[in-house]
Amino acid sequence: MTHLKYKKSEGGFLADESILEMYLIAADLGVKDFVVPGNRPDDIKRIREALEEKGIAPRFYAPGFVAQGGEITEATKVAGDHWHAIVGRGIYKAEDIKKAALEYTSKI
Repeated sequence: MTHLKYKKSEGGFLADESILEMYLIAADLGVKDFVVPGNRPDDIKRIREALEEKGIAPRFYAPGFVAQGGEITEATKVAGDHWHAIVGRGIYKAEDIKKAALEYTSKI
């Protein structure tokens, strides 16, 4: 979901309109924790708003930062109060892992 060619409009396999529908079906089944694309803040906002319209207070887990171009500060603006940034390569490939971890967590 964080890479190109995820959506059909980008050459992928999933119909663009089906993606939101998957989240809504999951919510109807009682799911409250969702993985969202951290490098697509517009999608995060759209998903959050649709879930909140159904009375769901979602918790989000978002990959797609640093190596895939997502900005934690942008996701923070739209994800709501309950979300977690998943940062892998931006930390474990850093020269100073502790410094990188502190830098990224300060953006939440």
